[in-house]
Amino acid sequence: LLLTLFTVMSGIVGGIERPSSSNTYDTNDIAAIIVVTLPIIYFFMMDLNGIKKLFLFCSMMVMIFALILTSSRGGFLGLLAVSILLFFKDSARSWAFSISVAILLIFSFILFAPASYKNRMATITAEEDYNRTLKGGRIELWNEGIGLILKSPITGMGAGAIDTALGTSSGVWKTTHNSFIQIGVELGVGGFILLIALLRSSISRVRRFRIEHFQQKSQAGKHVWIATSLEISLWGYCVVGFFLSWAYSSVFLFLIALCAILNKLELKAIDEEQSLQKCYSSLH
Repeated sequence: LLLTLFTVMSGIVGGIERPSSSNTYDTNDIAAIIVVTLPIIYFFMMDLNGIKKLFLFCSMMVMIFALILTSSRGGFLGLLAVSILLFFKDSARSWAFSISVAILLIFSFILFAPASYKNRMATITAEEDYNRTLKGGRIELWNEGIGLILKSPITGMGAGAIDTALGTSSGVWKTTHNSFIQIGVELGVGGFILLIALLRSSISRVRRFRIEHFQQKSQAGKHVWIATSLEISLWGYCVVGFFLSWAYSSVFLFLIALCAILNKLELKAIDEEQSLQKCYSSLH
């Protein structure tokens, strides 16, 4: 919330176009953080009442406004992805409620988003966009990155060496703006496979947690909203990570750590239920 407040103040009071947070987070980083954080705040908000719920709702509105100020196209696609997933996976809400919220958000976007933001989002599919036509655009960087993966598929170019590798190869001293290609270039095919496996296992774990709760109504049910939000946040990471070099992001590692903690809570709850069942059986 503090990061988004700083972004909003920089954009409105400071008059900075596409505000960032010093050298720590650029505009795309801020948009990505907002995208992967929104699902957690949304489900946490739905689990509360009164002033706390109102505070988190206002916080979400500030975050969405900050995302608009960043004018990040990757952030927009990430927000679209998590919004669709929230619409279908929030099983605690009725369809009427979900549709009403969706209509409200779409109407608010059309009404309040500045024309410059809408015009920039329209360039996502434009053939003349610089990412497709200019040297150093994302398409060229992705192609160069894939070429480097094929050049050194076993060992990769070394962690943190993406800028140097691309600069030496193509003369463009930039990063790939793609987390998956970044890992492939730096850590080789093995690192790429491990990243995919880590994402797959984490998403599968929290999805299984949620499904088992609804089927068995286990004691771990109080954590089910965390499982749902983490799954959506990880899918959001996949979307924004496709347009950013975010492979080693602390936010990504935080999401993975939460999945591991949730798995431990699930195992603990299962052990407690089994112990209670054994005690009940012994009494009879």
